[in-house]
Amino acid sequence: MREAGIPVIGGHSIKDKELKLGYSVTGVASPEHIYRNSGARPGDALLLTKPIGTGIISTAVKDEKADRKAEAEAARWMCTLNRVEPEILLSQEVHAITDITGFGLIGHTLEMAWASQVSVKIMVDSVPLIEGIIGLAEQGFLPGGIFSNREYFSCAVDWSGVDELHQNLFLDPQTSGGLLISLPEARSRELADFLRKQGFPAGIIGRVTEAGIKQLEFI
Repeated sequence: MREAGIPVIGGHSIKDKELKLGYSVTGVASPEHIYRNSGARPGDALLLTKPIGTGIISTAVKDEKADRKAEAEAARWMCTLNRVEPEILLSQEVHAITDITGFGLIGHTLEMAWASQVSVKIMVDSVPLIEGIIGLAEQGFLPGGIFSNREYFSCAVDWSGVDELHQNLFLDPQTSGGLLISLPEARSRELADFLRKQGFPAGIIGRVTEAGIKQLEFI
C-alpha cells in the first residue's frame, strides 16, 4: 500500500485458519486518465504485461507440491504493482485496458471484446507463462475457477487452435494478474519496450479483428 501511495485506515481482525485480506478503496481520478475495457478497435495489438499462472501455482502450494522457485516467482508477480505512468499510455494512444484476475486471460479478454463489439485472436505461443506452470498443470493442480470459467465462456470461444493444456492455462484465475492493453499496432512495440525496461515481460499476444461468429480464437 505504501508503494502505491495509499494510506490504510481502520480495519477488523478475524481469527481463521487462512489469512484473509479485503479492502474497500476510495479515491479521485482525472477523467483524462481513466481507461475502460471498452474501446478496442480492429487492427489493434493486444499487449500483456505479466506472465500468467498464479492460480495453478497457488493450488500446488496448498498441496505442498510446488517447488520454491515457482512459488517465489508467483509471489513476486502478485506483489508487483500494475503501475504504468499515465503519460506513457496517453502518448501511445491506448484504446482499452483491463486487468487479468479471476476470469483468467480468456474471460477478461472476452469482456474487452464484448464491451468493444469486436473479436480477438490470441497467439498461443506468445502468451508469457510463469516458469513451472506447465508441469504443475500436467500434474492436475487445477483450481476450480478453471472449470467454472470454461463453463461460462466457452460459448464465445473457438477452441480449435489450442490444446487442452493451454486452454487450462489461459482459463486459470489470476491473483494480481497483469494488464491487457489494446492499442494501435504501430505503437505496440514502443510500449512493450518501455514496459520491459520497467521490469515487465511485456509482449504482444494477440490482435483485435472485426466482430465474428466467435469472439475469441487462437492462432
